[in-house]
Amino acid sequence: MSMASSFKNKPVDNQAVFIGEVGLTGEVKPVAQIERRLKEIDRMGFRKAYVGKGNLKPNTAFQNLEVIEVLTVRETIDKCFKN
Repeated sequence: MSMASSFKNKPVDNQAVFIGEVGLTGEVKPVAQIERRLKEIDRMGFRKAYVGKGNLKPNTAFQNLEVIEVLTVRETIDKCFKN
């Protein structure tokens, strides 16, 4: 996201985190222990988390954290810089 931020000349939201492994074709792959990671991110005060689609169990909720599921890096860039 830092490279996309530089290219678009727009800052990345400093209250956002990005979690996932990136495949060779740009897909965002799931990671282990996602709920545990997101609980800690929520506790630390972040407001948005971009994660690989299907990595999170349905109906998982966090106190102050909005979880945005994405399939690809392109989709992540589009959603992150939509403004």
